[in-house]
Amino acid sequence: MNKTKRSIGFIMVVVFVVSLFSASPVFALDYKYGYFPDVESNHWARQVITKMNLRGVAGGFVENNINYFKPDQNVTQLQAVLFAVRTMGLEAEDDSAVIGRYIPFSIPAWVSKGTIVAAVDAGLIVGNSFDCDKTATRAWVAQLLVRMLDKEGELSQVAGETLPFKDSSQVPSEYLNYVKLANKYGLIAGNPDNTFAPNQPVTRAQILAFLSRVEKHLELRDSNLLIGTITEINGNNVGVRSNGQDYTLITNISSNLYGPTGEIWSTDLRVNDQVYLIVDGNIVKYLEVGNFNQNYSPVITTPSKATGVIMQVFVEEKTLIIRTNEGKVETITISDATTLVNDNNQPLTLKQLVKDMEINVNYSNGKPIKVTVLTKNVLAGDEGIVFNINKDIKLITLKKGDNLEGYLYNEDTEVLIGNNRFGYIEDIKEGDQVKIKATDGLAESIQLVAAEVELSNSGTVQQITVDSRLLTYEVGDKEFRTFYVDPKATIDFSGDSGVLGDLRKGDKIIVNVENGQITKISVTNRKLYEKMQGILVGNDINNRIITFRDSNNELQVAEVSSGADIRVNNKKAYLSNLQKDMQLEIELSDDKITYLNAKDTLLGTVVGINTGTKVMELTLTTGERKTYNIASNSSIYMEGITNYDLDDIARGDIVEVKIDNGRITNIKVQRAVTYEITEISTSSNRIRVKDSKNNSRYLYLYSDVELDIYGKSQPSIKDFNKNDIIKATYLGYTLQKVEMAPITIGTIASLDSSGKTIVVKGYDGQSHSFKFENNSRIIKDGYSYTTMGSATVGSRVVVKENIDGGRNFSLMSKVSGTVGFLYADKTKVFLKQTQTTWIPYDMVPTAYLHNGSIELTPGDIKTDDNVDLFIANNIVYEVLKK
Repeated sequence: MNKTKRSIGFIMVVVFVVSLFSASPVFALDYKYGYFPDVESNHWARQVITKMNLRGVAGGFVENNINYFKPDQNVTQLQAVLFAVRTMGLEAEDDSAVIGRYIPFSIPAWVSKGTIVAAVDAGLIVGNSFDCDKTATRAWVAQLLVRMLDKEGELSQVAGETLPFKDSSQVPSEYLNYVKLANKYGLIAGNPDNTFAPNQPVTRAQILAFLSRVEKHLELRDSNLLIGTITEINGNNVGVRSNGQDYTLITNISSNLYGPTGEIWSTDLRVNDQVYLIVDGNIVKYLEVGNFNQNYSPVITTPSKATGVIMQVFVEEKTLIIRTNEGKVETITISDATTLVNDNNQPLTLKQLVKDMEINVNYSNGKPIKVTVLTKNVLAGDEGIVFNINKDIKLITLKKGDNLEGYLYNEDTEVLIGNNRFGYIEDIKEGDQVKIKATDGLAESIQLVAAEVELSNSGTVQQITVDSRLLTYEVGDKEFRTFYVDPKATIDFSGDSGVLGDLRKGDKIIVNVENGQITKISVTNRKLYEKMQGILVGNDINNRIITFRDSNNELQVAEVSSGADIRVNNKKAYLSNLQKDMQLEIELSDDKITYLNAKDTLLGTVVGINTGTKVMELTLTTGERKTYNIASNSSIYMEGITNYDLDDIARGDIVEVKIDNGRITNIKVQRAVTYEITEISTSSNRIRVKDSKNNSRYLYLYSDVELDIYGKSQPSIKDFNKNDIIKATYLGYTLQKVEMAPITIGTIASLDSSGKTIVVKGYDGQSHSFKFENNSRIIKDGYSYTTMGSATVGSRVVVKENIDGGRNFSLMSKVSGTVGFLYADKTKVFLKQTQTTWIPYDMVPTAYLHNGSIELTPGDIKTDDNVDLFIANNIVYEVLKK
C-alpha cells in the first residue's frame, strides 16, 4: 500500500474525530499547522505558503470564521515590502521614536511608520518612486529582492550580460540590471514558455516563493527558527544540534514535514539530515530536509522543572505523556541518562509508572534528567496465573506457587496487552499469566504476559488504534478480544500485503496470537485495493453508477461509494462534475469505487488529422480509436515551434487534448528537443542549456520531471555535467522528462562508406551499429570532419549524439606516462612529468581501467605504474596499465 493512500485514511480518521468535538466546519488537512482551506494539498506553492505563514511573514483573511490565504490575489508594493521586512526579521522602531522622520510618500494609517522606516533604513525603499497602492510587478520584485541582499553595488557588473528570456526586451530599463542580477543569484525564474513576463502582477503565492529563495542568502533572526543537524530520532522525538547546542523536539500529526521532493513521513527522517525547522517551544510546526548554509539557533524556552500527572506510559517507546499543573500536555522521552526515583529517592523502573501518578520532571538543556514520582505506595508488580475472575464483586485471584492472592479492580484499572493500554478485563482469561501492579490491594494495572494457549481464531474487526497498535475484534456474540499487534506482524489481504492502518471495521479476519501479541492477520473478505484506468462512457448520478472503458478496451460498470474521494484534475469535485470521455484513475475496495480522479483531457496517439475538415482521429491509452471534431478556436501548445497550426501536428504524434461538448478545444503536443548543457545550478535545481540555434534557456528539474541517466537507478541533477547532450521531452510547454544522450565507448570494428555505417565494439563486449547521418561528424585531434574518411578500423572512439541531431564520433588520442595519483572515484588522474611536476587529466567516472583483458579498480593502479591514457575532448575514457 502506498504512503499516500495510508495518509488519506489516517486523515479521514483524524478529521472525523475532530468534527465530533467542534461546531465549526472542518476541512480536509485542517489539523495541519499553517493550514488554509483555499490552498489545496497539490497547490504548487503550498509548502512555501505554509513555511512563510508559520514564520510569521504572511497571514490570512478571516471570512465567516474561516481563515483563507487567497494565493492568487495580487500584492501591492506596500504588501511586498512588509513581507520582505518580516522575511529579513527587521526590527521596527516604536512609532513614537520616529515622530518627525520624513518619508517622501504617504502610507495608510494601519501601517506602522516604524516598519516603513526600518524598510527605508535597510535600503528596501529608495527615493520617492515607491507607491503603496501600486501593484507589484515581477520586474519590480526583482529590484526588491536584490535590495534585500544589499547587492545593488553589483548592478554594473551585469550591465553587459544578456537575459535568457525571449521577452527580455519588455523589461523596463530601470529594472533591467536588477532582473539580470536576481537571475544570476537564482532568485527569479522564467515561465515554461521561456518568458519572464516582467510587467505581470505578482500574486501572494508568488511573492512568498520569491522571498523563500532569498532566505538562504540572509542571516535569519526568527526566534522560532532552528537550522541544524539531526542527531537522534526516537519515535516522534527528534534531537537536533545547532551551533553546538542540543535540542529535543517533538513532531506530531499537525507537523508539516518536507523532503527535497515533497511531503515525507517522520519515519523518512535520518540521523545527520540537515534540517530547517519552525518550532513552537519544543513542538515542530514545520521541518524541511535539505542543504542549508545557515547554522542558526533560536532561544527555545524549555522549563527547568515541571509538575504534573501521567496521562499515558509507553514502556517500549520509553515515553511519558503528562498534563502539567498549568494544563499543558508534554511528551517526555526517557533516555539512559534520565533517573527515575520515588520521593524517597529510591530507584524505579518505567514499568512501575502508571496513569494518574503525580510526578516532578527536572530538565537540563531541554532534556529530562530526573523524574520523581510523588504518588505514595508504588508497589512492584505481582505475577501469577489467573485462578479466577469474579465480575460481580470485581475480584481477580492469582495463583502464585502454592498460594492464592486476590486483587480488586474497577473501571480505572488499566489492562495492558503487549505493554500497550486500552484492553478490557474480558480479554483476560483463567489460566492466563498476568502481572498486576496494585496499591493497597486495588489493581491499578493488569498486564497479560502470556495467554493460556497460543490463539488462532477468526472474528470481525471492531476497532483499530494505529498509534498504539491495538486491534479489537469480535469472536462471538458480543465477545470481544483486544491484542497488541507486533510491528513485525504480517497482514495479508487475500494475497496483498498490507499494514495495520489498512484494516477497516467489519473486516473478516483470522489472527494468530503468540505471547499475548498478534503475529499474523489474514483478511478474508476483500483484497487490499484494486487500481484501474479508463475512459468515462456514462455517469448515472442518481444511482452513483459509472460506466467506463478500461485499459483493455472492455466496458466496466462500478458503483461509487458514498464516501468516495472524487476529484477532477486532482481537485475536490462531485460526481456530477464528471463528463463523458474524461480519463479516469480509479481505486476500488469491495467492488466499490473509493477514489476517483478524472481528467478533462485525453492522452492518445494521432492516427490521422484532416486540417481542412478539422477532424482528428486518436488511439487512446485504452486502445480505443476515437474521432473528434476540432473547434475553430482551439489552442495548440507545442514546444520549440512558433506560429504553429494544425499542419504542425503529424500522424504518430502523442497529444493531450481537452474535450468540451464533444469538440477538441485544446491540444498539447509532445515534442522532444535536444540541448547541450552549458551551466548547472544544483542549489536552484536547474540547468542552463542551448539548442542547435544557440538559443539559451533554463530547465528546472523539479520532482515532477522524470530523469533518465544510463546506469543511475536514482538519477539527480548532480549526475549531469557541463557539455552533456540531453533530450528534453515536453507535453505542450510542460517539461516531462530529461534523459541523458547515451554514450558508447569502444573500438571501431568496421567502416562502410557506401552504406554510411560505423560498427563499434564497445567495452561491454557488445557491437553497436551507427548510421553516419546528416550532421554527424568525426572529431580528430581537435578538428571536425563531415565525412568518414578520417576514421580507421581499430581506432578507439567515443560516440555521442550532438546538438544538431547527428552523432559525434570522437577518436581518442594516446598519452603515455607514469602515474602520480588516481582518484578513487575515477574523476581525475595525474601523470608525472618530473618528480615534482604532475599533469592532471579529467576522467569520466565510467572510465575503463584494465591490464589486457583483466578489468581493474582504481586501487589496482599505483604510483609509478606505467600507463596509456586514451583521451577524447580532453577527457580520459580508458586507462591501460602496462
